[in-house]
Amino acid sequence: MTHGPKGPWQEAIAAARTVEELPKREMYATESELMKNFVPLEWRDYCAHVLIPLNRCRRDNLYMNWKCMNQKHAYEKCQYEDFMWRQKKLELEKQAGVPNPGILKVAASAAAAASSQ
Repeated sequence: MTHGPKGPWQEAIAAARTVEELPKREMYATESELMKNFVPLEWRDYCAHVLIPLNRCRRDNLYMNWKCMNQKHAYEKCQYEDFMWRQKKLELEKQAGVPNPGILKVAASAAAAASSQ
């Protein structure tokens, strides 16, 4: 199932065969910009630089959805590409045999719960 043409970022992600070959992500928005624009901590990710103009557009247009569609599309595309990057990294780490710390934490907590009963 395809969702239209892929951009260079998506092609670079798909072509990566090791974690080192994945394109490097950059945080374009600085901490002071995020604080100045009142971006909550949970939204401060690699797409925060796209979220700032989207939120500004929403405030300026009284949250009328149709007036900020370009910014919303750009933000959703950034989120999708970030998701694809994280999924590819997880897949490559799994192939290389790198243990997933999230799974280890769940297993450790399950083992601790079982031993306490």
